[in-house]
Amino acid sequence: MLLAWLGGRTMPGAAAALKRIGIYERVQQANARHLLASFCHWLPKTGHSGLVVTLDFRPYEYRRTPPAAKIKQQNKRVREAVERGGSQDAIAAIIADSEWEPPVSYSDAAYMQMLTLIRRFIDEIDWLESFLLVILTTPQFYDSKAFNPAVKRCYFDYDALQTRIGLEVHDARRPNPCAALSHLGADE
Repeated sequence: MLLAWLGGRTMPGAAAALKRIGIYERVQQANARHLLASFCHWLPKTGHSGLVVTLDFRPYEYRRTPPAAKIKQQNKRVREAVERGGSQDAIAAIIADSEWEPPVSYSDAAYMQMLTLIRRFIDEIDWLESFLLVILTTPQFYDSKAFNPAVKRCYFDYDALQTRIGLEVHDARRPNPCAALSHLGADE
């Protein structure tokens, strides 16, 4: 019952039980941030070290291509490969690459909402004590050279987020483990 409430769902008959333990409203977008801050404040007092939240952002990075546009792009890439004298393996790789689509994709509105959420977490990280947010992305999410707006999305799409996680904000040569934002993973 409590787990359903944390997920924003109400189980039949659960309202009375929730009221008995002092919970009078559902988790919603308007109150979720305050509830999370309260939970992070309460958690160490119960003997726990804190809260780790992992957000897998990778499905948000891909833009679903309409079938007609996908075929047009594939034909163009194959034609260019043939004109360059590409091998049969290279052409087969182009075809295989263009057939792959992520199992889940999100609309542009959902993507922008998620970028806004990440920006808010960065801005309000001091609010959340004993809290670690891990965001999983592909390396291309930060690469301006690999950015193809027709297929991939990257943090360059949202200026407010770009100013918070761009290279101008942190040392490009060494990660700072004490910083509020640390990039983890193999660069080279």
